[in-house]
Amino acid sequence: MNKESSKIKNIICEQFSAVEIPPGAAACGAALAVSANAAWDGADSAIAGENRGIVEAVNHIVDGNAEVNEVIILLLDKFAMIIGSILFKSF
Repeated sequence: MNKESSKIKNIICEQFSAVEIPPGAAACGAALAVSANAAWDGADSAIAGENRGIVEAVNHIVDGNAEVNEVIILLLDKFAMIIGSILFKSF
């Protein structure tokens, strides 16, 4: 990282650290991230005319056609999104 980008990073970090973040912000951000992801997959499925992403995974689970690895991947994907949102709060 060169000096200029390091300086920019420090300025951004100082700005974020000066902001008071409410305690519920992490949970709200995590819910927003998962909801936005599901909405995106829903719109993508509607446009493509076939189930994709979380819509496809949930459809397989409801129909009883899901394999164990598909369920695990869905859960880990959403869990990673939630953890990422919570960790971003501590940026």
